[in-house]
Amino acid sequence: MQFPGSKSLGASVAHRTCPRDVEARWLPRLGRVVQRVFVLRSAAWRWLRLSWLSLVAWVGLCGGTGPVWAGKPEGSPATSTKAAPVAAEVSPASAGAPYDSPPGASENAPVGRDSKSSPQATHGDNATPAPALDTTARAENRFLPTAHSHNDYHRQRPLRDALERGFASVEADVFLREGELYVAHWQLEIRPGRTLESLYLAPLRERSRELGGRVHPGGEPLWLLIDLKDRGEETYQAVDALLAKYADIVSQTKAGEGTDKPVTTDKPVRVVISGACPAETIRQQTVRYAGIDGRLSDLDRDDPVSLLPWISADWKSQFKWRGVGEFPVAERNRLRELVDRCHARGRVLRFWGAPDREELWTVLREAGVDLLGTDDLDRLGRFLRETSEPIGSRTPGH
Repeated sequence: MQFPGSKSLGASVAHRTCPRDVEARWLPRLGRVVQRVFVLRSAAWRWLRLSWLSLVAWVGLCGGTGPVWAGKPEGSPATSTKAAPVAAEVSPASAGAPYDSPPGASENAPVGRDSKSSPQATHGDNATPAPALDTTARAENRFLPTAHSHNDYHRQRPLRDALERGFASVEADVFLREGELYVAHWQLEIRPGRTLESLYLAPLRERSRELGGRVHPGGEPLWLLIDLKDRGEETYQAVDALLAKYADIVSQTKAGEGTDKPVTTDKPVRVVISGACPAETIRQQTVRYAGIDGRLSDLDRDDPVSLLPWISADWKSQFKWRGVGEFPVAERNRLRELVDRCHARGRVLRFWGAPDREELWTVLREAGVDLLGTDDLDRLGRFLRETSEPIGSRTPGH
């Protein structure tokens, strides 16, 4: 029995569900959707690429005068550091070039990427310049002669955190922009008010006055490592002029007459220049306020300790060991050799790029490495106190 209209109904259903009909109706629509997706994707990619190129071009244009947001804030103290003439002419080959720095030998990567982050590793963009320093000597924060605060300006409280923990050395990277020495690791990190003077030299002078001519309660000196990030010759002239303003707290060396040896006047702060260091310019100065951060190629130089107080090297370029497992005998012997050669001339030995690991710190201390760099101040300080870091046992390099 057949119901009326059943044949036409079946034919209609069959027609609607025919694969050919679906293909004919929907494939063109799907093709248009896919085409639009690819068009939008291409447009988005072109926009991102143009935006990135514009940003790079803008940064490059700002390189000569400094970013617009790096201007001097209203009411800020004058910190002009115009370049002073050099005592002797500089050879064109040495002007502005990084000092004995092979490719990849700069300290661009923070130390301790293998370790967990610490509160002290927080970037201090909003830190108040020249904060009041705690000058109270506490037993748990006694002087630690081998402790070095790597990229100290990244601490929540630059300089203050290191001094309150008894660190013997701090590091500041500087850019010269519009006559100001800004403290930053990258050019895009430059911020108004964060200058070498406001974050370091002015607070150190204030602390020295409070402690009767000392920066550490026990009278131990503080190393200030200044890493010139670019424009080595020009930046050093500005640094030298600024250090001359703080001659009351910065050690200085005057060249002797004839065959006389240079005479060094020790002050509570000892400055070392690294990075794009114009070494020949510093060597030719008759009065200088800073020494040179040398490289392993300088181990056998005859420069006096006041001129070449430090030898620094990239740990990862010299050793494969990262603090895990046994320290290879061959590398242990190599480390011991470097320490002996460095100490034979009275210089400080330091490595950058070493992971923040207690196992590696133990090896460095046992070998006699003079400075242990870290981004985790509390962790290194706790390690040195728990392993009975001898007070004032190592103050080479002057």
